[in-house]
Amino acid sequence: MTQAVDIGTIQTLIRLEVPDQVPLTGSIPYDALVKKLKTPVDPELLQRLIRFTRLVGFLDEDAEGAVKHSPMSAIFVNDPDTAGQARFMADFGIRPCSFIYESIKLDPSGEAARQGPLALMAREPGAREGPTFFEVLEKDPVNRKRWHDGMAVHNDSMVRHVAGAYDWGTVQSLVDIGGSEGHVAAVIVNAFPHIQITVQDRPEIIEKARQRGDRHPNIIFEEHDFFTPQPRIADAYFLRLILHDWNDADCTRIVRQISSALRPGARLLIMDAVLPEPGEGSLQSERRLRRSDIGMYTLFSAKERSLAQMRRLVEDCDSRLRFEKLYTPPGSHASMLSWICE
Repeated sequence: MTQAVDIGTIQTLIRLEVPDQVPLTGSIPYDALVKKLKTPVDPELLQRLIRFTRLVGFLDEDAEGAVKHSPMSAIFVNDPDTAGQARFMADFGIRPCSFIYESIKLDPSGEAARQGPLALMAREPGAREGPTFFEVLEKDPVNRKRWHDGMAVHNDSMVRHVAGAYDWGTVQSLVDIGGSEGHVAAVIVNAFPHIQITVQDRPEIIEKARQRGDRHPNIIFEEHDFFTPQPRIADAYFLRLILHDWNDADCTRIVRQISSALRPGARLLIMDAVLPEPGEGSLQSERRLRRSDIGMYTLFSAKERSLAQMRRLVEDCDSRLRFEKLYTPPGSHASMLSWICE
């Protein structure tokens, strides 16, 4: 009950857009604040909510009892990318969790994307299934932007680990599959300028990437659907934070499409979170990874995987792939796994 009240109250204030209407410096009385909100709310009720959330660090009051920002709530004014992530989580990160039980009743495997928690949350009344995560975002431009804003924050904090996650000096040509606008490729090629990198993604993302003025000459962009055969021959193929968005059947399809392009000596590189065995590593680290695992389930009917699960998935796709090693850069929640094609 305690965490439900904490999360639910903060979620409500975010969805009411209360932090957006509080000045970054100074304060605003409750009567004036409620007049700025799109959704009507009684000033006394709003005061009750904020006087609770201030105790957990979200918003605050000044000596006169007017509302002011706390460091946590101030991000909604001074950090739009992080704010976008928080707004997205208020709509999509919390609500699907209440549909986990119903999803299990319909799909005990946890693999059916149209019967997953988010799909059931977004379904039409009376329907037994609903849209996938990506279909929901396709019809919701506001939350689609919030999702991409959130991914920008996540990627900025994690990309720095990529250059040290693998011996890129042994690679001459690399295909970054699902590589977005090339931010990861840029980190690699700036540290290892000999590498030629092809970044592949959906047409609308590649079009945006090509319009950027800071493109590196060693990076080219190519439209590609990773559920279709891989057209490029290269030394290595890189999937970074891709497979955890998909169930086992779809991951098998993705890897098999890459397999068709593999030549002896080529490598498959996968950078994703790797679940520890229970009790392995710190409690904090395991909690973070398993929270991410359940998050992947509620949003995508997907999962984070253990090393054994990842190896089984990849090696069942192509018997030529021999596992080489796993390396987790210090401070990174994601690990680099490598296979060589024999």
